[in-house]
Amino acid sequence: MRAITIRNVGPIINSSRLEIKPLTIFCGQQGSGKSTITKLISTFSWLEKALVRQQVSVNYVMTNNRFLSTYCKYHYIDNYFKSDSYIRYEGEAFTITFEEGKVSIVPKEQGLYKMPKIMYVPAERNFMVAVEHAEKIAGLPPSLMTLQEEYRKALVAAENLPLPINGFSVRYDRLNKIAWLHGESFRVRVHEAASGLQSVIPLVSVTRNLAKQIKEGTAHPLSSEEKEKLRKEVETIYKMDLNEELRNALIQRLNQRYRNVCFWNIVEEMEQNLYPSSQMSVLFFLLSVFNQAEGNELILTTHSPYILDYITLAAKAGMMKETLGNNKAKLLKLNSIVPLESAIAEGAYAIYQITDRGKVESLPLPSGLPEDGNYLNSLLEETNSIFNDLLELEDE
Repeated sequence: MRAITIRNVGPIINSSRLEIKPLTIFCGQQGSGKSTITKLISTFSWLEKALVRQQVSVNYVMTNNRFLSTYCKYHYIDNYFKSDSYIRYEGEAFTITFEEGKVSIVPKEQGLYKMPKIMYVPAERNFMVAVEHAEKIAGLPPSLMTLQEEYRKALVAAENLPLPINGFSVRYDRLNKIAWLHGESFRVRVHEAASGLQSVIPLVSVTRNLAKQIKEGTAHPLSSEEKEKLRKEVETIYKMDLNEELRNALIQRLNQRYRNVCFWNIVEEMEQNLYPSSQMSVLFFLLSVFNQAEGNELILTTHSPYILDYITLAAKAGMMKETLGNNKAKLLKLNSIVPLESAIAEGAYAIYQITDRGKVESLPLPSGLPEDGNYLNSLLEETNSIFNDLLELEDE
């Protein structure tokens, strides 16, 4: 299980050791540090992957302040660090620590590292759709440029992209390079669509396309340099005096180093500009993709109390799915309430809430479900309390 500990980075003052479960949710106010945490997880995850693939060396990362100036700069968090900033990332293959302005990297005894395709979907994704041909605009943040490239690939890869909202779909005119939003009896260019749909379109299209690539084994086409390096490594293995079993094991491990076999999807504010029922539809879509392959991960940030409620539904459905076994009739009924493909396995998720004082707390999951007294629900209760105050004043 991966984990991260953060102290004094951006708005995060203190976090205990946060386990990164297959499904991990961070909730809190604007500016509380949700994105800081997810961007750090993204940075360390990508760095660990690059080290495992031997794209970079430990010495390269540890010299010339590259951790901050290169890797953290990708997400514009290089200026979030203070003199007493501390981070410890415990990955599957490496433990990476940042302390007193320096990074240290310690390899772990490697087991089976499942090579992930890592995608960071920033909150600014509406820009990809609201502005036609956004790829021509210079100076975009690197994460947005990466999303734009994946969005373009997703449009080209499929002529028709169904959306999990009201039967809408996106169809791409490859000749004229125009994306159209189709409804039941209309079509408009996507940059003319509602803001909620503009938020959903790149999220859903990129997620679906990358998951499809993982399934088909095409998620990372090798460059010429990588192909040549792979060829030489295979040649070296065959020259070694090894029995067939050991040789096959080395070839398999080498293949795992180059081939993405799972999908780590990191999404900021998936609910932005969406009606509550649409939030549920998009969440269930993301969960269905999350459940498609062993080793997949989904990390979300949210301001929405509805998202936690819908997570509760998916988690309860996961529990019931296990207890129903092969009872097809009840499984069909359950599926009509919560899609079984979106059910969450017990123990597979964690929810963290960030206080306005920069402390990260784990939300208790009594009986495997989120407790009602979470930060977002407490705000709803506060609204009810204020309304009662108004009624009492009215009655005076």
